[in-house]
Amino acid sequence: MHKASILRNERIILAEGRFVIEIKAYGVPADRRFPSGVKLKCVLIDAEQQKPRVLLDNHEPFGFHLHARLPDDPDFRVSLAITDYEEAIRVFFSEVRKVIAHEN
Repeated sequence: MHKASILRNERIILAEGRFVIEIKAYGVPADRRFPSGVKLKCVLIDAEQQKPRVLLDNHEPFGFHLHARLPDDPDFRVSLAITDYEEAIRVFFSEVRKVIAHEN
């Protein structure tokens, strides 16, 4: 059994504590669940409401995808036509900027 290796494990506080970003990326054996060999979860949490606002992750059958209508519609996903986890993180931060701009 292969163990996952930590590629990124970050916690970022934004807007004077109003929002928290958590990024976790693990190197895993490439298989049908994670063909890129990376398991990724990026989440923007609204600390006041204690609810996620944006989530980007990857798993079968969706690949890299964005949950952009949180917390109201957790099943809504936008598929991303990318295979690189660093590019997925850039997409995530783009969505984070939109949410934070809307809140100010």
